[in-house]
Amino acid sequence: MARSGISFIVPTCGRPTLSRALASIASQIDDGDEILVLCDKDAIWGNHSRDRMMEKASGTHLMFLDDDDVYAEGALVIVREAIEANPEHVHIFRMESEGDNNPWNGQEIRPGNLGTPMVVWPNVGPFPLWTEDSSGHSDFRFIDTTIRRLGYVPIWHEEVLAIVRPA
Repeated sequence: MARSGISFIVPTCGRPTLSRALASIASQIDDGDEILVLCDKDAIWGNHSRDRMMEKASGTHLMFLDDDDVYAEGALVIVREAIEANPEHVHIFRMESEGDNNPWNGQEIRPGNLGTPMVVWPNVGPFPLWTEDSSGHSDFRFIDTTIRRLGYVPIWHEEVLAIVRPA
């Protein structure tokens, strides 16, 4: 089976950590993949940029990475295997961060348990728009709304996909 092209969506507000985030993708990129970056210094959480880039994404799957996060070394090999085995499903992986900000206390879609860099989406929109808010739950709302609206059945994976705000 041919490998799927992944659209990596990276919203940025111009932080200097962007180069590190992009390097974590570039070191694992494959033929057919694309990296979409949009800088919007006025938006909260990068949601407007995500909306605009989803419309332009041509890959069979979407992944989101904030400009201050990185993908774990070797993680995209595991993602490609998951996509190849179950291309029509949403795949949810773990993410790590220093301190106590490690989501995923049980395989449950709820606020505080999910984050943007944890999810791999089939690109079969239309996707709902991200909501701008300061509550910190915009990731959860997008993930929950999309899974419900499009009838996705997520597959949970134990492997770490992303590292949030690495030192």
